[in-house]
Amino acid sequence: MARWHVATAATLLILAACASAQPFTLASGATVTTSLTTLPASGTNVVVSWSGIPKPTIGDVIALYVQAPNTTVDTLAPLKFQWVNRTPGYQSGSGSITFQVLNQRYPVFFAYFSNISSNFVSMVYTSNKVIAVSQPISVQPNEPTQGHLSFTNITGQVVVQWTTRDAGKSPIAQVGTAPGQYSQTANAVSNTYPRSLMVGPPANTVGYFDPGSLHYATLANLAPNTKYYYRYGDSTAMLYSPEYSFTTPPVPGAGTTVKFLAWADAGQAVADGTNEYDYYDDYDFENTSPYGTLDQVYASAFNTWEIEQGQQGASLQLTARLQAELTSFNPTLAINNGDIAYARHATTA
Repeated sequence: MARWHVATAATLLILAACASAQPFTLASGATVTTSLTTLPASGTNVVVSWSGIPKPTIGDVIALYVQAPNTTVDTLAPLKFQWVNRTPGYQSGSGSITFQVLNQRYPVFFAYFSNISSNFVSMVYTSNKVIAVSQPISVQPNEPTQGHLSFTNITGQVVVQWTTRDAGKSPIAQVGTAPGQYSQTANAVSNTYPRSLMVGPPANTVGYFDPGSLHYATLANLAPNTKYYYRYGDSTAMLYSPEYSFTTPPVPGAGTTVKFLAWADAGQAVADGTNEYDYYDDYDFENTSPYGTLDQVYASAFNTWEIEQGQQGASLQLTARLQAELTSFNPTLAINNGDIAYARHATTA
């Protein structure tokens, strides 16, 4: 449970369980507030508002941070950020931006950074640039998130993978042929990876925080060409994911038909229109110009087509098309030809 203590009128000290004390020298009268203080589910939208900002600049940023163990603003990269100039009238020192907040297993907070960058100059996220912070948003650390399905080389098997903070006592996946009725329960194997396995900076420095526990449960002896409903979580804690469904492959044969979707090089972007931190901002040409200006359009195109580290909006269009095909085409198989992930050297990217 995070606790906050005001040391002086101008200094705020964040104290989180297992986390280092983190001092900020704040601007008098500057505030950051959020539309909620507890995240009900991963992926919930949070409206972040600020006011009383003295002398706002085009290089001011609102950034989302995770209060992971043994981290501070100076030792951990932000999860995502947005230039405050994306809000009309930001020069007044007040505004708001909506962030989609994913459950990263630890409380999160928003920090207002003053003038961390100018056009085409690398960004510097340091605590002495922070002039206002929000109260922390608490999360359910063992909410099952990041669910994935995959086939094995054995007919009738599907592996379910998900993430929580703790290993838990009874991680399981359940499956059945009717909604809410699960005829099979599979115990999960849990694992994780430490900082020492990362190849080097920044993956083992500002790009790393505790990844939590990764769970793998194998559903076996599934009938062919059958729709199954499943969920995953912990039966002791009674924390489960929402119910999802999949259809198993038909029996192989000359007369068998399989509808599938295939794609490749989808790129990456976040759905809320914010930005993700990139360690290589010094060559990424992070541009602070307001939306619609020629400078901003140029920087966006240059990042996407040349540097390929910026937000790539076409990936969101592809995702929307794939989702539409799920109902109009009714496929039973998805083939992602890569890349599955980009080696961007950061857990938070």
